[in-house]
Amino acid sequence: MKKTVSGSISLAIILALALIFAAGCNSGSPPPAGDQPADTPPTAPASGETFHLNISFSTPEQNSVGITESLDRIQELSNGRITMTYYFSWQLSSVPTIVDDLRTGLVDMGIVPLNMHPSVFQHSTVPDIPLLGYPTTRDIGQIYDEAMAAFPILRDEYTNAGLVYYTNFPQPPYNMYTGGVDPIRTPADLAGRRLTVSDIMLQMMIDQNGGAAVAMPFPDLAIGMSTGVTEGGIIHINTMRAFGALDFADTAIMMDGGFVTGVMALAFSQRTWDRLPDDLKQLFIDEAPLIRDNQADFNLFLAENNERWFTEEHGGEMVWLTDSEVALWREGLADVVDVFLDDMYGLGATQIREVYAGVQELVAARVS
Repeated sequence: MKKTVSGSISLAIILALALIFAAGCNSGSPPPAGDQPADTPPTAPASGETFHLNISFSTPEQNSVGITESLDRIQELSNGRITMTYYFSWQLSSVPTIVDDLRTGLVDMGIVPLNMHPSVFQHSTVPDIPLLGYPTTRDIGQIYDEAMAAFPILRDEYTNAGLVYYTNFPQPPYNMYTGGVDPIRTPADLAGRRLTVSDIMLQMMIDQNGGAAVAMPFPDLAIGMSTGVTEGGIIHINTMRAFGALDFADTAIMMDGGFVTGVMALAFSQRTWDRLPDDLKQLFIDEAPLIRDNQADFNLFLAENNERWFTEEHGGEMVWLTDSEVALWREGLADVVDVFLDDMYGLGATQIREVYAGVQELVAARVS
């Protein structure tokens, strides 16, 4: 039975910015049931030793449906050999401590925001590089798993941290939401503007074009926008709605695939994984792709609901950038990305350019 509990680039700069993080939001009714296991479910394991797992979520309960449906199913198929307690919204762990909490076994399995721990998951910063052009939200998570298979260094980074990579779920596209100001359609429009964004490369681009990247935890974004400290943020709409910041936005600057996105990993403590017998491990393995794809679908469903609220009820305007405007953003980011890759290489990510090229090829294969 489950239980729930509610509730210039340098490493120093990246780690300081890693405290800017946000969860999703709740909006509307759940979507139709997503992918289900194969028609012939795995055989339930026989009785034996029991295991209780503490699961840490960054997201609130209502935003975690794609994950909890699978975890509930695992518990059912285990015939009582696995039970879990779900801790939502960082009730058990936190952004800065989740890696250590998994390593020590305080958390048995948990959501890890990879871009908040670039010193640990150096090569896993690649899927979060801006303007990679993922065709769909599902593609983001699937491409990360394909890159994991192609580049063992990605999995090794989990192992070296005392973790076991399990699966992932992608965030919806991050677009730009501002209030009461002229739309920012090109990098040149950033001059004199104040925006909050967690991505280090977008922060650099804002600064290079005469704007100001305002460091602010996303839960404080609504207050920052209402007081004029920041004009808005580049983040996914679910976070904007969750923390009330979307109430202060009048304009959404949109592009296909978003300015950037993010991959959230679901990882086991190595200690916990090693304790599980093979038949119970297989229950988790069978559900891994379903968690990835169903949570991606659920996040996208929430985003589409929030977009409808923004335009139809709130009266906001969605401005879609033209191909020529997107090209200007891409051109402006090229040098910034080069600096980022060089600096990460200098910090020890010796295969980061190979991983970046590989991810670009995987994206291109899905776009063509």
